Amino acid sequence: MVLADLLIKTLEPVVNKQIRKADFNRRFDKAVGRAVDRFRAQMSTMDPTIVSFLLQDAPVLDLPAVRDALRELVLQPARARDQAQEDFLAVVSRFAPTVPRDRLNKSITVLVRCLRDELQHLPELQPLFSLMYQQQQTELLAAMTSPAPSTGTSPSSRLPHRHYERFVGRSTELATIMDKMRPGDRTWVLVIDGIGGVGKTSLALEAAYRLTDQTASPLFDSVVWVSAKRDTLTAHGILSRASDFETLRDVFEVIGAVCGRPDISHMPEVQQRILVRDLLSGPRRVLLVLDNMETVDDEQLTSFLRELPQPAKAIVTSRHRIDVAFSIRLEGLSSSESAELIQTEAATRRVKLSDAEVTGLARRSGGVPLAIVWSLGLISIGHSTESVLRQLGSGTGDIAEFCFARSVEALGNGDARRLLAAASLFETPVDRNLLGRAAGLGEDLLGRDDALQMLIQLSLINHKAGLFDLLPLTRTYAREFLAKRPELRRTVEDNWFKALLPIAAGYGGPDLVWRDRAQLRIVGPHLETAYVMAREQGRTDAVADLAIALIAYFDTVGRWDDLLLVASELEDYGRAVSDAEAVADAVWHQNWVHGQRGELDLAWASLDRARGLAISPMNRINYLVGCSQTSRRAGRLDEARQYTDTAMAELPSIDNAMAGVFRGNIAFELGKIARDRGDWEEADRWFSEASKVFDVERAENAIADGERLTYDLERALGLLGNRAVVEHRRGNLAAAADMLERSLRLTRARGSLSNAATLLVRLASVRIDQGRLQEAYASATEAQSLATLMGMREELDLCRQLVGLLGEPDQAGR
Repeated sequence: MVLADLLIKTLEPVVNKQIRKADFNRRFDKAVGRAVDRFRAQMSTMDPTIVSFLLQDAPVLDLPAVRDALRELVLQPARARDQAQEDFLAVVSRFAPTVPRDRLNKSITVLVRCLRDELQHLPELQPLFSLMYQQQQTELLAAMTSPAPSTGTSPSSRLPHRHYERFVGRSTELATIMDKMRPGDRTWVLVIDGIGGVGKTSLALEAAYRLTDQTASPLFDSVVWVSAKRDTLTAHGILSRASDFETLRDVFEVIGAVCGRPDISHMPEVQQRILVRDLLSGPRRVLLVLDNMETVDDEQLTSFLRELPQPAKAIVTSRHRIDVAFSIRLEGLSSSESAELIQTEAATRRVKLSDAEVTGLARRSGGVPLAIVWSLGLISIGHSTESVLRQLGSGTGDIAEFCFARSVEALGNGDARRLLAAASLFETPVDRNLLGRAAGLGEDLLGRDDALQMLIQLSLINHKAGLFDLLPLTRTYAREFLAKRPELRRTVEDNWFKALLPIAAGYGGPDLVWRDRAQLRIVGPHLETAYVMAREQGRTDAVADLAIALIAYFDTVGRWDDLLLVASELEDYGRAVSDAEAVADAVWHQNWVHGQRGELDLAWASLDRARGLAISPMNRINYLVGCSQTSRRAGRLDEARQYTDTAMAELPSIDNAMAGVFRGNIAFELGKIARDRGDWEEADRWFSEASKVFDVERAENAIADGERLTYDLERALGLLGNRAVVEHRRGNLAAAADMLERSLRLTRARGSLSNAATLLVRLASVRIDQGRLQEAYASATEAQSLATLMGMREELDLCRQLVGLLGEPDQAGR
């Protein structure tokens, strides 16, 4: 080993014959080897050119001047360090004239540290190091008992200037930091993590200024700010910068400089630790801020933070979550905060944006402050707003490279990369089970959770309330990453569809069977994305199942216009492939929505298109019940009764497992016909009959026990609401209100918006009769809002009457 041979030669004048012993040579070689490995591990990623130059260029290292300087650096007292290092640099620089001197200096400093740390443990060399440390200890004790060579009696602060005109947003996070930094709080280290550019540095900087504000009872007397940032993003591209620290010793030296002990740089690490602990232990309170710590790979630094002396505290910013402290995960700014930041930065740069351009930039940036500032920087130097927005949405370019490239590269080719790719296909938050299946990791729960933890640590995925989500910019970058890898994309998309299709299939079959609408609210957006992708990619085998499930989702959330569009597409698809069941499902839902909206001509038209498809007994009953509902809504009650009687006659041909459910549904419709006649006894009889099938209490118990119902809960909730109408007309106001409130509570959690609108109208009417006018007004106005969303004509007419009757809120409260 060149370096070992060199050091042996440099030691000859000092240790004489000791170095000729074979055992010593072996141990010496191993110590130097460990030092070199440590040096290479620390510096290879930061400056591989100089690492190669110092470790492999033997002619340079073999020069007498270099040997002498290196001996001085490694083995002589620290007071000789400055001149020795200068001599070493002067010689080496002649062989590397194009390499910046600061890079050489930093690399040589690290190399010497590693050599000292390893060589001092050899017994033959301990007397040399002991002598050196004795001399340094004497200097240290003398310095500690004499006034520190600093300017003034109080520590100064090393704090960058604010790089923003006005701090925008992050009020909650800022308040949390201020609370956690108070002396009484047991948090000593606070980590701000998140993707690159999300505003970690700005938040830490603002907090540091406020924590040391001399006009407002400062919590700290001094701030030590060091940054390991190596790159900055500007409108002209990504620019390299010199980092403030790479190792724990670098941090120690800055602490010493800020706290009035610049001589700390001449001390060995052991003595540095003693002095730093003394400086941070009071009486003055010091705030340490380590910015961009993810670029530093030094476990000693993490250990130092875990044992930070009191009363000092630390704020760390990192793209990677660090398990040493209280963490604040930064996500994008809100829409309003983004708009405020855009307007502030635009004014600073004298850039004029329209309201539409502000909205577009806020949306495309996903609330990431750096993306906003970078975009406005491009616009200010002549780029069009349109081109900047297009680049933001492309997942490519400087902003994507700066924010994500290193983190995604760290994922490698394993499970975490597939998990990130699968997560990018979900537009809304997703639970871990579905995400794992979508990434093809459904059975490997340990692998899935390890991959998720890695994504969380790298700030590539956010976890909240049991769901996982990506920031818009992260999603865009991940999708672009996936698009450039066709084989990975095919694998991920195939697994993604395989995970969603079984969920969609659970919402097919007869309209009366159980559908978990609470779960549908969560998975519905994923089904919508899958449906669009299936149509675009020609996955005809998936289109029908996804469309049927999507129709159920749109019905649940009241998106009836979208429901009609998908139902029309499903009907066209069914006719094209001769799938009578698909056509039947489409037209039943079209009939339902048009009927609820009072569009009876369109409701009848959809039934006419289904007439020839009513071949199976269940389809015939569905057709007849649809005809009965449409006739009833048209006021033709005798005709409606005829259709239900005919449907009842079809029941013997239904399979016994479903016959009871269909019988209950027909009884429900018969009760509505009697209700519309005003025959409350007849209505109560039929509703009681239907309740034997659609029982709310039994449904609640089954759901609480984790059991699957055999019928649709929506039917049971609607039936309870209709029984409340009967009780209302009988004058049983308390019973009616109780039924409606119970049904509404369950509907909000597990039912559809259309049912909620109907229940609210009925509840408003009951509350008026009870004299609870303010509550009635709230129910009526909420119902009006929902009915307007869906275009429910009958409910809208009733809402207008009730609101007109009640007057304004102040009148209703009288």
